[in-house]
Amino acid sequence: MPQIIKKTPIAAIMILICLSFSACGQVQKAQQAEVQTQNTARPLQEKTATETQTPSPGAAETKKGAQTEKPQPAETPKPVSEAKPSPAAAEKKAVPVSREKADEADRLYDQGFQLYMNGKYDEAISYFSKSIETDPGSCKGYNGKGIVLCFKGNYGEGMSLIRKALELKPDFVYANFNMAMAYKLQKDYNKSIEWFNRALSYDPTDTWSYFGIATIYGDWNDAAKAVDYLKKAIALDPSVKEAARQQSHFDGIRNNPEFIRLVQ
Repeated sequence: MPQIIKKTPIAAIMILICLSFSACGQVQKAQQAEVQTQNTARPLQEKTATETQTPSPGAAETKKGAQTEKPQPAETPKPVSEAKPSPAAAEKKAVPVSREKADEADRLYDQGFQLYMNGKYDEAISYFSKSIETDPGSCKGYNGKGIVLCFKGNYGEGMSLIRKALELKPDFVYANFNMAMAYKLQKDYNKSIEWFNRALSYDPTDTWSYFGIATIYGDWNDAAKAVDYLKKAIALDPSVKEAARQQSHFDGIRNNPEFIRLVQ
């Protein structure tokens, strides 16, 4: 299968618009920006902890408003308490298909992904569903359909599908990342941080999980922690500096001397 995202030059930063669902027009615009930035910022291919990520360059996203009430996250958020499915158990749940079927599922997935990138959610869901029907063991299909449903506001079904992807492949970094995204879209920021950390437990070089955590601390005006995670992201991909300079998540700490020095 062609790896359509891995090592692809990218010009958009990924994550984290704090969505408000009170105005339909604003929601549609915010979701479109979110999906475009997320998709082009990090790989959506089947990536596991044993694979090496090529960090992706980013550009600015827009965000509707900043988080004003600061929750009290742990100093270092711990991994989520939900048990990780064992690889052995996951393998038993996957239904083997022929190479021909697997390739067809990949082709359908790739088509769905392109539609997803263009904000055509319903059409993308149709192709992701066909990919799953063709290969019930397609963790990418479950992951893709799941995050699209979350962007459409169907968190119950969407997160269930992402969990299915994780049952099939617990070390699927992008599915762990998408679970963080799902919680972020629901403004459950502490849980989102925990899932970003889970993604990092499988791949400590996952640039955009560090950046995702940094944006949350930026929204909380916690300059020290935001800068700490930004440093880790920038060390992996210097283009993160440009993203941070433009990201509205960091507006509350933009005059912080350490932040200024970091993004110069």
